[in-house]
Amino acid sequence: MAHINLGSALSELDQDKEAIAAFRIGLKTHANHVEGLIGLARCLRAQDEYEDAALSFKKALDLAKDQSNDRSAVYWELGYSLELSGDKDGGRTAYEKCLEHHPDHGVARHLLNALIGNTTETAPPDYVQDLFDDYAKSFDDNLVNELNYAVPKLIGDKLKSVIGKKILNSVLDLGGGTGLIAAEVRDLMDKSSSEIHGVDLSSGMIEIANQKNRYDQSFVSDIGLYLTDSSQGLANYDAILSGDVFVYTGNLVEIFAGVALRLQQDGHFIFSVERLEKGDFELQSTGRYAHSKKYINGLANGFGFSVESVTDIIPRMDGNTEIKGLLFCLIKT
Repeated sequence: MAHINLGSALSELDQDKEAIAAFRIGLKTHANHVEGLIGLARCLRAQDEYEDAALSFKKALDLAKDQSNDRSAVYWELGYSLELSGDKDGGRTAYEKCLEHHPDHGVARHLLNALIGNTTETAPPDYVQDLFDDYAKSFDDNLVNELNYAVPKLIGDKLKSVIGKKILNSVLDLGGGTGLIAAEVRDLMDKSSSEIHGVDLSSGMIEIANQKNRYDQSFVSDIGLYLTDSSQGLANYDAILSGDVFVYTGNLVEIFAGVALRLQQDGHFIFSVERLEKGDFELQSTGRYAHSKKYINGLANGFGFSVESVTDIIPRMDGNTEIKGLLFCLIKT
């Protein structure tokens, strides 16, 4: 039991490899310990060992049927592990099993929609919040060192090139997470009077950003709600930036309307999307949305923006695959 408890503690510290070792020692004696099996499975999933994770989830769920606690929400984790191991049918069945017990379970619903190719307007808020709260502690290291995440620097370089020698007084980082973009643009601002504000749905991400002193003010909020609530933050901003955020929203009408409301005249709206060749937007099997150049250009025209530039980019890697993206720079006219 001490080893199982040690595994749980190590898992909380994101020390997954050490946690796996501890869980396995404990489970040699207590092979049917449900929480130990679930803890092991979660750590295996975090280490991309999806087949072994699925086996542990299955065993835990079979044992849990004889206990009073409801662990049916774990079916989405089983579904994800099965899907990533290549068993799409098994993944679909597990997601549906979760939704039988929890019809409003946003994570299971979104992953099922992505799996079966059902494009929705946006990802459920609890999907985004849970994803990034869980990811917060390892976010910077994972993105920068493992996935070659290039978006913050690309946005920083673009902003620097379009403002020239102008000094910015206010910047809003939409869905800014741990503040990687804020760190890139800080030198473009007046050090004595300027403000960088960050808004994100994940309190875990904002907490990391605050620990690193990347924002002058931060807000835990849905970005669409923040933009339409002028009582939060500044009434207007010189620039509004958003990196790799709209991949969690398909329909961007509300966001464009909000940015048009909060951006200064002649201000810059710079953001990235994953590239879609045809149509407006599409929920991909990854659970992320892609948008077309035509769709973004149409929104820009409809909400009073001119398109300064559109650039093909590689936002990050997915394994050995380069993700295809677009970097837009719009100006409020």
